[in-house]
Amino acid sequence: MLVNQKNGQLNLAQNLSVFRYMPIKEFTSREDYSLWENIMDSEFMLGYMNEYKGYMDQKINVSLFFLRTFLWCVELSFFLPTEQKSRFRESDYPNADALRWRFHEKFLRSELGDPPYNYQWGFISLGNSQFDKFSIIHIEYT
Repeated sequence: MLVNQKNGQLNLAQNLSVFRYMPIKEFTSREDYSLWENIMDSEFMLGYMNEYKGYMDQKINVSLFFLRTFLWCVELSFFLPTEQKSRFRESDYPNADALRWRFHEKFLRSELGDPPYNYQWGFISLGNSQFDKFSIIHIEYT
């Protein structure tokens, strides 16, 4: 299972697990920290993005957002089976975002059942990334 429904721990790839309120220092001390792209750097929030061949041997784009010093939310976007190096845009691949949305919806239902996905530790929802508008699975710790 991708997410532990009791405590919100995510097991995203062989060497990538994150959890509610994970300290930024723990993340920046990872051996692969230098491979993460910094996508947000403001007074209150830091964001990092990387691609993994992870859960179910599927390529996945992972974004981590830290509010001050602790992990606040995770955004996941699975690649479509035919995507190799980057996520397709609509102009390159007709209906790519609609296909990705349906894939994410099926994935959530197979992993967690029917929505809503509200837990003591936070919630999981399906949406679009604020940065590139791709379909994402949004995990927010509260």
